[in-house]
Amino acid sequence: MTMNKKRIGAVLFSLVFSACAHASLSSLDASSSIAMQPHSTSLKQGEEEKHDTSEHNIAARMTRETGQQQADVIASQASPDSQNQLNWSAKGNVLKVTNTGLSTLHLKTEIKLLPDNMPGTLEKSYILPGETLVAYGVCKHHLPTQTSVVIEALSEDGADLGSKIMPLSR
Repeated sequence: MTMNKKRIGAVLFSLVFSACAHASLSSLDASSSIAMQPHSTSLKQGEEEKHDTSEHNIAARMTRETGQQQADVIASQASPDSQNQLNWSAKGNVLKVTNTGLSTLHLKTEIKLLPDNMPGTLEKSYILPGETLVAYGVCKHHLPTQTSVVIEALSEDGADLGSKIMPLSR
């Protein structure tokens, strides 16, 4: 999730940088220096009318639109709910969670199993891509009757992102 934010930021930075560079190069051209003025005025039928013929403003608007389109594409490719990349499984007396995604996920270490609201604890508050963690404190007698896990998602900086109910496979 944070990796996508970093990608979006990098894309937007490069687009703004290239627009500024383009505007600087255009302002050096004497023929376009008049067109680069943000608000040129003309008289039309005795009235002053402002025209925005600035190539810079047009380029900046196109850059913003392109940047937003690229950000939308990146966001649409990312899983809207990165916790869906977690695979919860119970085998025998052991409850495990595997991160099947490509990014590190952050969770509170306390979990609950449903339908009995049985508590459990993860080894740590983050799961690396491809990593499997074991949940401790789960009652081995009640584990076979549990159907789902309640997790509390966290952002990379520790902010609470809310709870989610995840299915438990066997």
